[in-house]
Amino acid sequence: MSKSGLKRTGKSFLTLAMAVLTGMYLQASTLCTDQRELKILSQQGTVYQLDNVRWGFEGSLVTKAPVFKKTKIDISRVRDVYFWLETFPPEALAGHGMLAFVMDSPCVESEDGKTDIGLVYSFEAWLEQGKKYSPVEGMKKDTYRLIYQVSTVKDRIQLSIVIPQHKMYQYKVNLTQQQKQELCALMLAESAVDRSMEYYHTYFNSCVFNALRLVNKVLPSDRKLRMYIADGCPNLFVTFPPVVPDYLTKHGLICEKRLFTIASQIMHFPFGSGHAYDINFSDLQHGDLGKASDTDEDVDLAERLEYLLLAKEIYLHVQGQTPVSQQEYQEQLSELLREITSEEADFLARFTESTDTLAWNLRWFVKKEVDPKLVDTIDNELIIAICEALKHDNPHKDFLLQAKLILIERQAAGR
Repeated sequence: MSKSGLKRTGKSFLTLAMAVLTGMYLQASTLCTDQRELKILSQQGTVYQLDNVRWGFEGSLVTKAPVFKKTKIDISRVRDVYFWLETFPPEALAGHGMLAFVMDSPCVESEDGKTDIGLVYSFEAWLEQGKKYSPVEGMKKDTYRLIYQVSTVKDRIQLSIVIPQHKMYQYKVNLTQQQKQELCALMLAESAVDRSMEYYHTYFNSCVFNALRLVNKVLPSDRKLRMYIADGCPNLFVTFPPVVPDYLTKHGLICEKRLFTIASQIMHFPFGSGHAYDINFSDLQHGDLGKASDTDEDVDLAERLEYLLLAKEIYLHVQGQTPVSQQEYQEQLSELLREITSEEADFLARFTESTDTLAWNLRWFVKKEVDPKLVDTIDNELIIAICEALKHDNPHKDFLLQAKLILIERQAAGR
């Protein structure tokens, strides 16, 4: 190659590199500052020095600011591991799964001398500033970058119970002491990996799935969970929050279910010899933090619709990929969705402003399952007709099935 050719090649490579780096900088600069990637500063045996551990929020609901600190933890002192499931409307569909590592005393220590009883691992969608998480958008490829968020126990109680006033279900994970320590080390190692080229997915790469994926790595072969039911298709019982606890209980992996709400006011952690560590929720209510922000009924109902649509998408996807041997599993999910659809019928009829999202879902379904020629016939009138049909006692209490029937009738009538 000539010198001029080399120069041109070098310039092209430099231009491309600058473009990539600029794009990465712009993307990173717009990401939510409530979340940060963990850094392992040093490790000496079982003692880790960490950075970017979140220690709670300060300020108000509008200006709430996260507090990140350098933190020391000795993983040999893990006493219990808990599977936490935060739920929110509609609880039949929605939830966020996490792993809590509780120590034998409040020995998790920040650089300024503050202490906590443990750390929490949370696999999350890394949102852009000012954006809310949408489970339906999370079903699309490459919508959200992902992050392994590590925070203190107090931080997570504040973020999951005190501020939004959600429910939190706690289950003890049945592990040996060695497995607990191995799991904690694995959690820290994976949380510190650069995930800039990886993306979150509501079904294929979700919070619950990844929490259980880590747990599975420390289990012996005879106790391992079945993570996939087909190539590339996760087992719904390890990724769909509402059905996970029963599956794990039957598998013998979790026990000692407890429920915490804002009314509980306290979380109690015993650690031997009659000693215990109590977290008072009132201590985490700074300013107006702890006064639920999503009190508007329309907001809750809009979220309910999103999760309803998400369940339908997951169901249709699994229908196409699940082996016949999973028939019972499909029937259980189908029954769950029929119940939800019946409950949501009135909402769908009354809140037609949400029909843009619903119409998008219907277009996808009609194009794939009914007739592509009928896609252009989807309108608000159709959605209202479906809702009205669902409100009556009929054998077709499935939203998309009802849509298919009405569209076929329209087609036969020449509309």
